Amino acid sequence: MTLFPNPSANKITISSNRESPGEKTITIYTVTGRSVMCVSAKNQNKVEVDVSSLTPGTYLVKIMSPDGIETKKLVIP
Repeated sequence: MTLFPNPSANKITISSNRESPGEKTITIYTVTGRSVMCVSAKNQNKVEVDVSSLTPGTYLVKIMSPDGIETKKLVIP
């Protein structure tokens, strides 16, 4: 999974190289572990997420899919 652009103040795109049917759940957490956003997407290799409502800082993006779980760092300037 890739997350771009990073840093981003408006929208991020999360994409997968492999086609994986099933639902993806994307949860964004503060560095203290508080969930601030959750998005679900079905059968999509590319998901856009609007992050314009997030305050500047560093976040963790947890991506759960049928292929497993990945965590990425996201910076909001």
